Amino acid sequence: MRQQLNIDTARQQEEENFYAAYDWCLNPVQKLRDLFVHLMEEFDRSGRVSAEWQKEECAINIYLLACAIGCIVDDYLVWRPWNFTPIGTAVPGLRLPVMLLQALANVPYLLASSKRRRSVERWRREYTAFIEDSCRLVLGRGGRGDVEMASLKNMLARLSSFPLPGDLLNRRMRINEGYRCQDLTHHDVLALTDRFLGSGPGSQTPLVVIGPRTAGAYFAPLIKVYLEQRGFSHVSWMTIRPKLKTTRKEYHHLGRLVTDKSHFILTDDYSNTGVTFRLVQNALRRHGVKPERITIFAPLHPTRPDIVLASDPGTKVFELRHQDLFKEAFLSPRSAEALFREYLAMPGSGAVVLPDDREVEHLNRMLWDHYRDGFQVRLKRVYRVGVGRDNPVQIKILGKSVGWGWLGYHAYLAAVRLRGFVPEVLCLRNGILFMEWIEGQGGRRSDDAGCDVENSGGYIVRRAQRLRFPEDPRFGGPDIGWGWQEILSILHRAYGSYPGYLKHNALLHYLKPHVSPLPTLIDGHMGPWEWIPTGRGMVKVDFEHHNFGAPELDIVDPAYDLAAVIFEFHLSLAEEEALVGAYREKTGDTGIVDRLILYKLLYGHTAKRKALERLRADHAGQSPQDWNKRYQWSWNFLVFTLTRFFSSQLHQTGPGNPAGRLMFLDLDGVLDAGYFGFPHTTPTGIRALQLLMSNGFTVVPNTGRSILHVRNYCTYYGFTAGIAEYGSVIFDACRQTEIPLISGEVERELEICRNVLGSMPDVFLDGDYRFSVRAYRYSAQNTVGLEREESEDILRTHHLTALSVIRRPEDTYFIGNEAGKGNGMKQFRRMFPHNAGPMTAVGDSDEDVSMLETAEESFAPSNCTQGVRKLAKKNTCQIISQPRQRGLFEIARLLTNQRLSPIPSDSSHTDEASFGHLLTTLTTRAEQPRIRKIVSLLRPNSL
Repeated sequence: MRQQLNIDTARQQEEENFYAAYDWCLNPVQKLRDLFVHLMEEFDRSGRVSAEWQKEECAINIYLLACAIGCIVDDYLVWRPWNFTPIGTAVPGLRLPVMLLQALANVPYLLASSKRRRSVERWRREYTAFIEDSCRLVLGRGGRGDVEMASLKNMLARLSSFPLPGDLLNRRMRINEGYRCQDLTHHDVLALTDRFLGSGPGSQTPLVVIGPRTAGAYFAPLIKVYLEQRGFSHVSWMTIRPKLKTTRKEYHHLGRLVTDKSHFILTDDYSNTGVTFRLVQNALRRHGVKPERITIFAPLHPTRPDIVLASDPGTKVFELRHQDLFKEAFLSPRSAEALFREYLAMPGSGAVVLPDDREVEHLNRMLWDHYRDGFQVRLKRVYRVGVGRDNPVQIKILGKSVGWGWLGYHAYLAAVRLRGFVPEVLCLRNGILFMEWIEGQGGRRSDDAGCDVENSGGYIVRRAQRLRFPEDPRFGGPDIGWGWQEILSILHRAYGSYPGYLKHNALLHYLKPHVSPLPTLIDGHMGPWEWIPTGRGMVKVDFEHHNFGAPELDIVDPAYDLAAVIFEFHLSLAEEEALVGAYREKTGDTGIVDRLILYKLLYGHTAKRKALERLRADHAGQSPQDWNKRYQWSWNFLVFTLTRFFSSQLHQTGPGNPAGRLMFLDLDGVLDAGYFGFPHTTPTGIRALQLLMSNGFTVVPNTGRSILHVRNYCTYYGFTAGIAEYGSVIFDACRQTEIPLISGEVERELEICRNVLGSMPDVFLDGDYRFSVRAYRYSAQNTVGLEREESEDILRTHHLTALSVIRRPEDTYFIGNEAGKGNGMKQFRRMFPHNAGPMTAVGDSDEDVSMLETAEESFAPSNCTQGVRKLAKKNTCQIISQPRQRGLFEIARLLTNQRLSPIPSDSSHTDEASFGHLLTTLTTRAEQPRIRKIVSLLRPNSL
């Protein structure tokens, strides 16, 4: 854009200088002690700046910072170390005993902290006046006199000098998502209040404004002050966090505000479910407040335009829709034109915003359609701008909402510091970032588009170098970030989904060494559709807001962006090593390879969960089949990540000729378990493989998984060959060839079957299966197979006589009649006839029976099915007393004549400081006998 338009460089430099003072804004989760410092800086800056828009920004920032401090203190006063509310909500019958247990558990904390909390409560009552004066400041649009500003500054100096407790001063703010992520401004809060005033309430009516935190801590005092300025003499306000149990003091304070004439105003940001408003209404109902004495102020998002907010028809609701937002008005061509004239005007010419032509209208309709995809999407508008009287230069400019006040400054800082990688920025004004429009932006590109590894790596390096802040603000503390919560939820599954919660503190202790040494405002979304080719190279669009604030994860480690590139572009091992190696060399981040495993798990898990959510919802933005592909790739990514990790502990040099004694091995339930929610092996599984392979066994996976999985397992584990898709295909790892075991007739009928299943709108196919068909539907948490009658009817109706069906709870397979694991073994033996000794097989399921019957020696772990146990009764299969990988290890020692000593329980990973060591430790704990797990859970501070 600089080359196309003559930007007023002096004005742009003035803008850069103003925002350069806000480097701290890259981290929006500030500590209370730092908020006091930044608030004092705003008072000082307000006296130095001369531009009217900068004075207004300072006033907004004072208001935002003042309310953030109040919100932190209010949360501190109601915080309790033990919160069992989720248990009571999940099991209503246990609500009363759970609440009693919670009260008893919190007694020691309340007794120990009572003195300091009383001191903070007194300070908080005095601080209320400062919040309200800050609201008056922003209502005056920065126009207060020097005397008033000095008085407010002196009040702050006195309040900030009070000796607040250290744990409070180190407590971090919660992000006001309405102002940071959802396009709202304080003007919109006032617009809702004006609608209420237009309904004609009496100015003598006692009004109580209740704001659910976090947004309510900003909205409620502003409404109170505004109502007072409009003549209401009896207005009070308070904030609560209704999704947590109301404390006794909050309950009594609310009760004191209830009178026969009191009218209650409830205010919050965009509501996704309406639950918050209904909880507050229920609290008021318990105090005897009738519905007609309650009014709700509610901005409505286009994603949820018809949401029900009032639990009773007598409650009034004043709504603010998208077209009435302050930012929507500011994005109008008339408003934007005046701003463009400031920055683009040249002597003797003027900037002109041309009327929307068809192309621009189409782009804006496309952006509006995307806006309705979800709460995470920002308001945007494209303009065609012409400069000059004769032959004007024309360019498209994008205006995009990025936050309000200092909660949006990170976007401008990122645009300036990432110059060359991102669209050229024009200015940031009123929470709208104006920048060049990149042609092709907004449309989805193919997920398998090629990746410029060097460019994407350079972009991540630039962020790590230029968008740094001192520490990870969301690790530890009472408000641990969503990303770390997701990580904990993955890792604690090693102890069981629910018991694992007892290990959270221990996991946090062991995760602390893996906090990023380069805390960074990461990108968070590195998909191929966000990289647009231009004449100056690839440009990253949507670069500034996928980091902090729901629904983002608040992750600050560049490893997450690296994991995203690897995932989204399906990088090969060589490409991944080049990407990570270049990053490590340029940043000096020597621990990146180890942490990358952690963030691969997080990214894959999050992508899988989001894909499942969209498959259960309306599939907006992509077709259901697209989300199905993404779900399956997420699953594969997780499986291959841990397969690669564990296989690195094997001493293998690569696949050799299959000349040893053949061991046909099922994967799921034998080599692999699902402790983290997807298949992976364990340290004991690795020991078993090591023992077998070092004693001359040729291990051949014989599985129902796809040919893609068998290819990868052969690559990582050094297997010479494998049988995939229930005996439908052999993969020769030495020659890197696939050998189909199905006839042409089966191929033809499989194609018919795919077409039939593909025409069923709620049925999905796994595209990795090429020699069979895997079909399923999506349930709330996972996939489910087709009904028996349904699958049989498909075969019968379409005369698919060469196919048979394998049914499992989670999926359904259509395979050739001649296929099967036993037949796959026979075909393998004919193709590789030089193996010594009898064929051995290990399996655990009914689908493994034919394999176990075909082998000269067959074994099964103790977790095997009834079908396998019937073979044991015929003395054709030996069942080992241990389950899964422990059972495989016992089989390996039996076959190799090793002494039967106890399985080691300690981690085999050498570097105890690595995440790999933690991962190995957890999987070791996961495969322990149940009694040892229970004993371990009784030690919550250790793994």
